Amino acid sequence: QIKAKKPFGATAKANSVGQDSNELLAAVNLILRALLRLKKSAYTGGNRDIIHQKVCSLLIKSSAPSYSNYFQPKSATANIQHQEYHKFTPDLISSLRSLLLFGSNGVSEPIPPDAERMREDCMAKDEKCRADVLTKLIIDFIACMESGSGSDQENQGRLCSRFVSEILTVPLFTWKVNLSSYESLIQSQGLKPPPLVDYIRH
Repeated sequence: QIKAKKPFGATAKANSVGQDSNELLAAVNLILRALLRLKKSAYTGGNRDIIHQKVCSLLIKSSAPSYSNYFQPKSATANIQHQEYHKFTPDLISSLRSLLLFGSNGVSEPIPPDAERMREDCMAKDEKCRADVLTKLIIDFIACMESGSGSDQENQGRLCSRFVSEILTVPLFTWKVNLSSYESLIQSQGLKPPPLVDYIRH
């Protein structure tokens, strides 16, 4: 946890809270990147490899989890009985989809009533920052699998398919996420087509 600084006034307090939130988000991003070995200085070998494999199996699933609370608002599952919809999955793709569709409270409308007027501001700033971090994290992880083994490339294809079907189909995706978080998907790499083309092929 990051300890908030003592404010000198209302404005200072608001700035402090915003700064602490950004610092916490940056710290979580660094931790996740270290666990997923998206940092060049990541340690390998021995138990570290076992931990890495376990983390990947939890955070980046090659197939979508069956828990429907990630695909409909919490209010829609509140009255459903005899089902295990309360289970939590740390899967990052499901978490991103839930955040983009229903917000951090789980009950927001997928298309806000004032979306046409608000456009890129139709999503709360802190939620948009979280969505940016998750989007780039997932894209970077998928990209790092290209140089892996045959099984890694097979899983990469499944993750590409998940990203297209679960994330790119979210209404108003380009308004809810900043371009900087997914621009690597739509940029050509020399004579190669943009990675998004490969995503769609999968």
